[in-house]
Amino acid sequence: MRVEGEPDERERWTAAWEQSSVDKELSTLEHQWFQPWLRLLDQELAPGGRVLEAGCGLGRIVHWMARQGYAGVGLDCSLSALAAAKQRLPEARLVQGDVRRLPFADNSFDACLSFGVIEHFPEGPDATLAEARRVLAPGGKVILSVPHVNWPSRIGNPLKVVYRWLRRLPCTEAPEPPGRYHGRAELRDAFERSGFEIVALLPFDHAYALHSFSGVFRRRDAYHDVTPVGYALARWLRRIAPWGTAFTACVVGRKR
Repeated sequence: MRVEGEPDERERWTAAWEQSSVDKELSTLEHQWFQPWLRLLDQELAPGGRVLEAGCGLGRIVHWMARQGYAGVGLDCSLSALAAAKQRLPEARLVQGDVRRLPFADNSFDACLSFGVIEHFPEGPDATLAEARRVLAPGGKVILSVPHVNWPSRIGNPLKVVYRWLRRLPCTEAPEPPGRYHGRAELRDAFERSGFEIVALLPFDHAYALHSFSGVFRRRDAYHDVTPVGYALARWLRRIAPWGTAFTACVVGRKR
């Protein structure tokens, strides 16, 4: 079994984060597609609560939590990503570690966030969820997201393969460790198996699904933002096919 904290895995995540920067990641907090995430966190997190982000990367959410007054802690396997985050937020509590073996005592947090992490573990999400439950206080919440299979990706991925073949372009390996999609039924089962009551299961990031589908929907003057046409189309898609066009599935669970 490959462990997130092992040296070669850390190197791959370090390489992935080197494709970005703290400033670029922080800029996405202002993007329209990211606002539903911030509203969800405002709704679900207790004011002043103790919050862990398990897999914080360059610390985008840790920075946001500091601005909002949460007692936030960020954990990641990449030491260089944590160092970059620390430069911008010296007072932040940042810890290197594995989300499946958290270096915190039982009942340490009121909430645990983990965005785009568990899909990278071939063995599934159980170890991550078990650790999240252990460090949460009774009644504490876990808010977790994974990629969701959507129509744009089903159409776009084969088109990209054909395009690269026609242009005779090499198929380069993405720096980020590969992940896998989790279906909604699988997520429900994993949460219930791990001792969580599911509070909400929500489709997110319809505009970002278009961003991933085609460069036509990417703003040229902004990092990972969507064009006005993309946002307008995403609003329509969300109404007619909320799950079929969602880039991300989000689960909110409460520790029983």
